[in-house]
Amino acid sequence: MKTIPLRSEKDLTQAVEEIGLLPLFAGKIPGFSAEEMTPRDMWFQDGVEGPWEWREALAAEGRVVYAKLFHGKAGFVSRELFGHLANYRRQGYDFDARVDDGLAREPERRLYALIQQGCGRSDDMRRAFGGKGLESARTALQMQTYVAISGFERHINRRGEPYGWAMARYALAEDLFGDLCVSAYDFAPEASLEILCRRLSGWLTYDQALWLLQ
Repeated sequence: MKTIPLRSEKDLTQAVEEIGLLPLFAGKIPGFSAEEMTPRDMWFQDGVEGPWEWREALAAEGRVVYAKLFHGKAGFVSRELFGHLANYRRQGYDFDARVDDGLAREPERRLYALIQQGCGRSDDMRRAFGGKGLESARTALQMQTYVAISGFERHINRRGEPYGWAMARYALAEDLFGDLCVSAYDFAPEASLEILCRRLSGWLTYDQALWLLQ
């Protein structure tokens, strides 16, 4: 398998744009992740930035899409291919149509409404959602491409200084990327799948690409 050495935020952005889709963490496909393309000494080291930090900038910039996109795990997709991924994953449904046809579970409907109302930061979302099912609903909406991560935020202390672990902020994909979300709706979902697989053919086998996109 080909690989791209990643040593900077710019390298990661270019890799996503060149490959089209890239998981953040190592998974079932050996070598195919930002984690495996980055030197180990750039992961979770004090004073050293690596993919864990770069993902925050990429999400905020919006040059690529960042969300849980690959079997419930985080990863990136280029703007060029996001329309085809959305077309394939949504199977022709916008979210309202999914609700109308009874295809959206109640936790997904509730969470979608919260995000639509502006409740996007993970800690605020947890308080507003209440009860069980938040994480599975949040993952499902990302996998279906209706929701993506728009950035990361930290709490601010009395001196105006950020502190603590970065919290993801979620937004509706249409609010972040507009018409890009429906740019491939003229294609049959199966045609979008084939376009995605062809794009990945220089990096993955056909079976690997199919598995990644499920």
